[in-house]
Amino acid sequence: NDIRLVFDALKYRTSFISDVEIRKAHNWGAAVRYRFSGADTISYVASLSSTCTKCLQTANDAIRLDSISFDDIIPHHPGCNCTMQVIIKLRDKNN
Repeated sequence: NDIRLVFDALKYRTSFISDVEIRKAHNWGAAVRYRFSGADTISYVASLSSTCTKCLQTANDAIRLDSISFDDIIPHHPGCNCTMQVIIKLRDKNN
């Protein structure tokens, strides 16, 4: 019975690790796509549920796409529901 608990714990751990890494890879692809489309900055929008300290610290900060790393990409933790948004600078009408 104890061995079953170990495998249940491993099943849970592999499930949340794969969830985080798949969503992180998806968001990394989106960040690369934004950069190739001409955007230079993104920000994170903290979710109203399951918001951790790191999410609160990085929410609404401008993150430059030319210096972003995979570790900077959300989700930062299992159950993270934060989202990423691209920041688009409007061009001056005179330019």
